[in-house]
Amino acid sequence: MIIKIDAREKRIADIVESLKRLFPGVHGRVSDLCEPTQRKYRMAVTVAMGSHMDSVIVDSSSVAIECIKYMKEQRLGVAQFIPLDSVKVKAVPEQYRVLGGSYKLILDVLKFPSLVKVAIQYVVGDSIVCDTFNEARALRYSRQIRVRVITLKGQIIHRNA
Repeated sequence: MIIKIDAREKRIADIVESLKRLFPGVHGRVSDLCEPTQRKYRMAVTVAMGSHMDSVIVDSSSVAIECIKYMKEQRLGVAQFIPLDSVKVKAVPEQYRVLGGSYKLILDVLKFPSLVKVAIQYVVGDSIVCDTFNEARALRYSRQIRVRVITLKGQIIHRNA
């Protein structure tokens, strides 16, 4: 099973590298462009990104369309694209940055180039990471803050739960 994951990962990386060579404006995969500031946040970041881990960040919708055409012609499979010119994100309320304790915005525990900030914010939204499930429950239900809360172990409480 591990071999398949490595082979899949390598195949996706190769496809993205060829897209970067052929089309100006392709920045790369979300998972390659950002990383947690500390190792302890890896699981929470992975859960927060979900299916967008392999999404490709591009400058514009037209670049995304060209990439999709190329991938279809070459039968390379499918990919999600996040065009920086048309992605819409809501501003993260500043109150989430000063919750205290172990609560931190996922956006604040990531390192990434400022050029792709909008795309990263689109992917993780206003998700918050905390140390334990009890802290997550307290934030979501006792303090009644309607955000997605993820623990360091990857447990998640959705905003609508």
